[in-house]
Amino acid sequence: MTKNNQQQKEKQKQKHTELLGKNITDTELAQELGRLQQQLRIASTTKWPSSARFSIESIKAADSAI
Repeated sequence: MTKNNQQQKEKQKQKHTELLGKNITDTELAQELGRLQQQLRIASTTKWPSSARFSIESIKAADSAI
């Protein structure tokens, strides 16, 4: 691995640590991504009542109010 690649990898790892609050292994990250994908698949096939649906505009409005 070149020094530039190593520095870039270290910088990316530091960014991930800042976002996640801790060091995480590749395996842990893969497990978490798999879990999230499974939840998304379940959510996308679930028939939600119309009252549970949100428009992009309502989400943006709520987000900007925070």
